[in-house]
Amino acid sequence: MADDVNIPGITNKYNSQEAINKIMETKRVKLTEMEKEKENIIEKKNTLNEIKQKSILLQSLSKKLYGFEAPFDEKITQSSNEKAFSGTANKNAEIGEYKIKILQKAQSHKVSSNPLPKKFTVREGVYNFKVTNEIIKIQFSGGTLNDFVNEIKRQSRGLLKANVAFTTPNTQVLIMEAAKTGENNFITFYDEKTQKLFKEMGFYQEVPAYEKKFELKQSSLTSYNTNFNPVIKNDILTVDRLESYKFNLSEKIPYREGLIFEVDMKINILDPSKEEITIPGGPNFTKKGELNIFDIYVEGESSIVNIPPYKTPEKPEVVEDDHFIDIITNKRTIKVDQLNVTEKTATLKFNINDIISKDENIEAVVFKNNNTYKKLEVSNIRFYDEKSKSGIKFKNELTSPQDAVIEFDGIKIKRPTNTIDDAIKDITLNIFDKTDREENLKVDRNYEKIVGSITEMLKTFNELIEMINNETHSSADPEARGKFSGDYSIVSLGSKLRIIMMNPYSTSFGKELTMLAQIGISTDASGTFQMNKEKLKGILEIDENLFINMMEKYPAGIKELFGMDTNNDLVVDSGVAFELDKLIKGYALTGQGLFDSRTRTYDEQIANTSKDIKDYQAKLEKEEKDLKNKFYKMEKAMQDLEQNTKKIDNFNKQNSGR
Repeated sequence: MADDVNIPGITNKYNSQEAINKIMETKRVKLTEMEKEKENIIEKKNTLNEIKQKSILLQSLSKKLYGFEAPFDEKITQSSNEKAFSGTANKNAEIGEYKIKILQKAQSHKVSSNPLPKKFTVREGVYNFKVTNEIIKIQFSGGTLNDFVNEIKRQSRGLLKANVAFTTPNTQVLIMEAAKTGENNFITFYDEKTQKLFKEMGFYQEVPAYEKKFELKQSSLTSYNTNFNPVIKNDILTVDRLESYKFNLSEKIPYREGLIFEVDMKINILDPSKEEITIPGGPNFTKKGELNIFDIYVEGESSIVNIPPYKTPEKPEVVEDDHFIDIITNKRTIKVDQLNVTEKTATLKFNINDIISKDENIEAVVFKNNNTYKKLEVSNIRFYDEKSKSGIKFKNELTSPQDAVIEFDGIKIKRPTNTIDDAIKDITLNIFDKTDREENLKVDRNYEKIVGSITEMLKTFNELIEMINNETHSSADPEARGKFSGDYSIVSLGSKLRIIMMNPYSTSFGKELTMLAQIGISTDASGTFQMNKEKLKGILEIDENLFINMMEKYPAGIKELFGMDTNNDLVVDSGVAFELDKLIKGYALTGQGLFDSRTRTYDEQIANTSKDIKDYQAKLEKEEKDLKNKFYKMEKAMQDLEQNTKKIDNFNKQNSGR
């Protein structure tokens, strides 16, 4: 409504304002209707956008239920000892249970100095360290131990850690640690200047190195076979299939702390199909002396020796045996566990302290090959003291470098890190601590993720259906009527969505598995069988127990129910999730789908209505202004008339008084 008319000099004596308001109020009814129409269009646009966003979300969730993102092959692991180890499995991991024993966890090399004075300083210079094959060069301008530590952290490229700890208020120690775990990642002071500084700080002391290498010679070998014919070439002993050799050490090896036995080994796998069968030779014992005389056949004589015909021998039973080494001491023969020997030459390392007792001496090593189609190669036999191999011994070795060692299916597996991704196919093990006994790692489908993904999709589906139901609701009461009541396109979207969820689909299991209801997804999954308006509207439920039971029975079938390649072209072309994605794609296609085309129409209607409102408002303002002018002139005339009447009356009074 317009403000009251304010005409200077006019007192609204003749109710001009009320008259103008009544006239304009009648004219503003149309303006109100136009504004309400605009609001309705904006509300329809906003509601359509909500339906669009919910549809796009449903499409996105549906896409994740077929194709490479589908959760049906997702696996999860469960460790019987989470404090010792855990596991992660990818989609290709086999479901099952594995027996694992953690013998030791991998750890890094960590050493410290002797206690040093609080004011200890490090001289200026270039200090070189070596970790495995990496040279670490630290340039230092001189300063405190903390200054030195800061330079190590800055210049070591993340290969070396350093820290200072105060043992007393007046003494401190320098702690050095290799960043990587593994028995080969030990810290070495690389040059004379570095060795001098760290020896002064009490990191190590020089000790005689202990290392014994043994040459493979035929004279040192004893055969366990009938034929003694060892093949040694380039210091490599070849142990043929079903052969064993005892290698007598030229010097007995006594027990000592830190004693390590190393040997290089590899296998060559033979192809059974290329085996040649040699037929034994010998004299010819066939008949001799056959003659034909005047068409009379005279039979020859057979050998007096009755030799049966040669029969090709059957192929030997295939034997697979990974026990390649026995260790012989002065007291017993020790069978070493199965070894992971491959076709690539690798160094096998044995901690002798774990194998023999303190009163034993090693006298010989047996190399045996009980395999039918493998040859074993052996080289570089050596024993050494790990703690004095380099001629130095650390005084304060906080942790020695070591590999993680696990036992899987009776085979010992060593890796330099506590993350092992190649021991069990498609499973990564994370080692935290050793175990006292054999533990279990269980691999199963990730039912929680599978059910969660489907539940999230169903929740979004139900919200979209409910939104469509509400906005397409028909009613005689305009206030209760939905914004898209009678709108075929939106009603059709809801109908098509419901049909997709109810339709049967092809799977590899035929009639046993064709519909969502068979896996516990329906409008009455709870099994109440009661009439319910929500169920009649297509709202879905999931029976999780039934679904998991069916998932265990038909894992591939349920995956196919949501998305399946029916014509073997490697592209999914059927299934619930596929059809939902396909349907919504047509509605939500950018620029071309129903949602965007309808939104453009609404935008045009809003723009046109806004222009009409603006034009009509201008028209009303002009009409109101004209009315104000007319009423002003009318009241001004009436005022002038009243004033003139008063003047005449006054003049008449004056004349009558004379």
